[in-house]
Amino acid sequence: MTDILEIKNKNLENEKLEELKEFFRKIKDKLTDEETKRMTLELELIEENINESEHYKVLELLVKALNIKNIEPLSTNVLELLDRSYELSGFGCRNSCISSANILLETEKMLKEEDTSTYEFVSIKGHMAPFMYANEYTKKNFSLLYLYALHYSDIISPLVQDKYTSQGINASYNLGYGLGKILSKMMINPHKKYIVLMGDSDLSFGATLEALMYIKTQNYNNLTLIIDFNRFGFEPRPDGFDTSILKSFFDKTLEVGESELRDNIDFKSMLFSFKRGAIFVNTVKEHHKITLFSAEGLNQKHGIKLTKSYGKCIATLNRKYQKELCIFTPDLASRFFLQENSLSYINTTVAEALTPILAISQDKFSAIATDQKYSTNMIGSILELHKNTGKVLLTLAKSWDYWGGEANALNLLNTLPETTVYEACTQEELSYLLEAHYIYPSYKTIISICDVELPVIEFEPKVKEANYLIDNGSKSLVISFGIATALVHDVAKDLEIDHIHFARMRLNYDENLQTKLNEYEHVYLMEYNGKKHGFCEHFLSLYRLKNYTFKTSKEVIPQMKASEQIKYHGFSEDNLINFLK
Repeated sequence: MTDILEIKNKNLENEKLEELKEFFRKIKDKLTDEETKRMTLELELIEENINESEHYKVLELLVKALNIKNIEPLSTNVLELLDRSYELSGFGCRNSCISSANILLETEKMLKEEDTSTYEFVSIKGHMAPFMYANEYTKKNFSLLYLYALHYSDIISPLVQDKYTSQGINASYNLGYGLGKILSKMMINPHKKYIVLMGDSDLSFGATLEALMYIKTQNYNNLTLIIDFNRFGFEPRPDGFDTSILKSFFDKTLEVGESELRDNIDFKSMLFSFKRGAIFVNTVKEHHKITLFSAEGLNQKHGIKLTKSYGKCIATLNRKYQKELCIFTPDLASRFFLQENSLSYINTTVAEALTPILAISQDKFSAIATDQKYSTNMIGSILELHKNTGKVLLTLAKSWDYWGGEANALNLLNTLPETTVYEACTQEELSYLLEAHYIYPSYKTIISICDVELPVIEFEPKVKEANYLIDNGSKSLVISFGIATALVHDVAKDLEIDHIHFARMRLNYDENLQTKLNEYEHVYLMEYNGKKHGFCEHFLSLYRLKNYTFKTSKEVIPQMKASEQIKYHGFSEDNLINFLK
């Protein structure tokens, strides 16, 4: 079976490579001699690396991008190349990478004349890997293939590690723990200078500060820390960052603007000094924006962002019930619009978001506003909450990058004992579910709200577990869970198919619902989550259906932009029309 699969993949690789060569041949007469040389090199690099992994997937994306957008893979400007690569790949860390790119370029230029055996330049800011790829491409060491497929990072990362680590900038990345890796290198090589780039997010982690404390107490002097200092962190901090946070750990600190780096004498002297130094480089980072809509149709669409509605809902409910919700959040106040609605909250680190809750009293009226991709690590703490402490509402800003695919945090949280999970898809529904927490406060409640711009759906929540959105008397029924409703609502309406939406993701048996289901000849079940521990699967264990088909997302999680991911998982409008027909 493996041999057959390998042959199939190989055929696909060759087919796509030939398609790519054909594209290059078509535009060759438009190119300068230098561009033609570059194009030839590009083909050689791709052909040389094509056997290393499942590159037919990457080639398919590259050929499509070149043919549709007619973009020639030729550039010697790193920042322009990064912009174009992010646009085509849809990878989500563009702003974080661009904010640090100039720091790396200027540092690399200053290090160029030095003996590389005396220092190592390391980025512990993981979002800088695309910069390294782009930088090596401009030096003709690297294939554009990788840059147009950044969201296939599980394929690319192992392959490219050896290709750029020898080029001067290395990567050693674990958010919050990267400096610990550098410390181990410093201990082994005390006579080597380590120049380390990190993001200011790392300053939120206790592990970073512990590494700095050890470096100071053991008097290691072979470290210069460069901080991409955009004062953003994961999100803007309520108390802000200032440079004093590191002054007690370092012999000298320097604050400099990104535009002042070029030929900066103080910056250069600190890079090579064998004294502990920290350089704060003031940069600018934009807020992220994610949308379900394609760029072409964006102007015709009207959308909402439920994370933006969260703070407003809480402020309204606090006033209505004269009851202030105590909110803990790991640096995500901006995402939930807490400050804009004058809400007080306790800021924690990501890893410690649940820790303060374990200490609160039984009757404390509390909420944790966090991000679903972190909550898988919180399950043990949530179990402790069930056993030992108060009534907590857990609100998850379900990130698009991690939405859909194999069993994710939402599926896993749904399997916890005595836990009710909801996923809202309208503002009215979010308000309704939050208000229930004020009326019946319970630590069993989890509400998932997707951090993405959603289409407007006009319906009022009618019952606790289900909302009958469309009832046309048809012989077919679509049942959708949570955010899947936002994807299928308009399609079901246009096709005049009955449609039931569940905000509650794991149901109790309801005899009236079973009677309703008996009326239909065919039932379609849909969720935008993995099948394993899925909500469709649980529904089928409770209810009898004559004929049914259920649809979940594929069992992988590619890091694509929202509109691409919908199509990849088979939930685009065309996909759903074909599915329901």
